[in-house]
Amino acid sequence: MKREVILFGLLIPGVCALSEVGCSNFHDTRAAKGTGYARIYDASFETVWESTKIAIAHTRLAIATESKEEGYIQAYRGVTAFSWGENVSVFISKVDATRTRVEVVSMKVDEMNILARDWELPILNRVTELIVKKP
Repeated sequence: MKREVILFGLLIPGVCALSEVGCSNFHDTRAAKGTGYARIYDASFETVWESTKIAIAHTRLAIATESKEEGYIQAYRGVTAFSWGENVSVFISKVDATRTRVEVVSMKVDEMNILARDWELPILNRVTELIVKKP
């Protein structure tokens, strides 16, 4: 039984790797910039950047890569009992000296996984909570 579970666990990611149909990666989430949920905050880029990193940690996503200079953070959640995982890109950009825009794009690793979580609103809501609390 254990062997069958392990083989099944390798089947879906293997099919995704070979076919690339219905599967996402960080390239896909970066390419989808402009299609995610976004909010503009009355706060500096520095404040929003730090709040966003805290928000991502709060969701228990793991940060894979980040570039403050380019204004993005890529995070993921691996395989769980209910999901093959999710890939997330967060884009942070200055609107002006006192306002900052945050956009979150969240994709399932396997599109057929109906139980995968969408991280766009949880991350944005947490960033909002953190920024509102700041003096």
